[in-house]
Amino acid sequence: MSQLPRRVTLQWTLAGRTALLLALCGLAVTVPSGSRHALFPAVVLAAFAVTAPVAWLNVRRLQAQTFERRTVRTGQRFTFLLALGKARSRVAPRDLVVHSDGDGPSTSRPLALVPDVVPGQWSDWVACEWRTRRRGPLRQLPLRIVSDYPLGFWRASAHLELEVDWLSLPQAARLHFDPTQRSVRRRERCHATHTRRGDEEFYALRDARPGDSPHRIHWRSSARRGKQVVRELRGEEQPESAVVLFGWVEAPAPAGKPHQRFEHAVSLVAALVERRAKAGEATMVRFDGRQPWSRRVPPTRAGVQAMLARLAVVECEAPKGGPAALRTALKSALIGDALVVHACPSVADEGRTLQRPARDAAYVVCATSKPRTAGTRS
Repeated sequence: MSQLPRRVTLQWTLAGRTALLLALCGLAVTVPSGSRHALFPAVVLAAFAVTAPVAWLNVRRLQAQTFERRTVRTGQRFTFLLALGKARSRVAPRDLVVHSDGDGPSTSRPLALVPDVVPGQWSDWVACEWRTRRRGPLRQLPLRIVSDYPLGFWRASAHLELEVDWLSLPQAARLHFDPTQRSVRRRERCHATHTRRGDEEFYALRDARPGDSPHRIHWRSSARRGKQVVRELRGEEQPESAVVLFGWVEAPAPAGKPHQRFEHAVSLVAALVERRAKAGEATMVRFDGRQPWSRRVPPTRAGVQAMLARLAVVECEAPKGGPAALRTALKSALIGDALVVHACPSVADEGRTLQRPARDAAYVVCATSKPRTAGTRS
């Protein structure tokens, strides 16, 4: 999509101020004496005055376009293609420099350089680097196109709001514990229980996971498939791991700003899903908020990407009942075998905290553990 500039600004440059000062000084020296050298500063002043409207017309009706749909990751740089154009005009834009205007990767370093644009046509595609700072859908891309042509006395800037359809996925936070060890310990306990009952028997072959015993490796099938395959016994198959994202917070964030603790909670859930997918485990993710939902995440790249896209649009909200309603909702979320991720410091004593790494971070709580007053740091 393309769009005309929402505003055009014009300001003089350092070279323009220097030329103006020298021209005025030259006139002050040469005019009283009637010298013919006054012609040169007069020409400089005329050029200074004439180039102002030319520089303004240079960027007046500029347009920009890019691809409409894109899925990116928050905090990571990516490249997108941009083309510039201009409606019919007698002034051909030259030496256009594209900058980010607002929440971009850098407001000082240029994104791209377009030597010239033919009026009525689009320029060639140029590669630009960008980095989103917030998760969620991005509809407007603020750009600033600058040109100091001609002579460099004036700098004209066209401020555009380019319409895009980008989705910024949440970034994965750093986990201070290994969530796959909990499933390994559950498998070992379940295997010991079924061994005592005497119902240990062959169930199926599956890919090896972290923590599997080397005695279970089926070497013939591993050689045939080119990867390690282990024997799974009856009773070892485990229910899927569950992660609950608690969408209620103590107080909403200011208008236009993200809730830092809740953003970290979303990043923790993304890290848990990715870690378990790498271990070959499926995850049941549940969102406990104003519009609750639950979804099974298979251990595939497509499944993880679909869950990250779902996490990119979740929003938090403060309960109407105050702290009492918040504590009641968290207690109901702590029922069952799951890891509950919340962003509420006032109810941090509910359950056993597995991770609380920083002041503005969220909490990962083990739902099956007995409550205690202080959380452990790991």
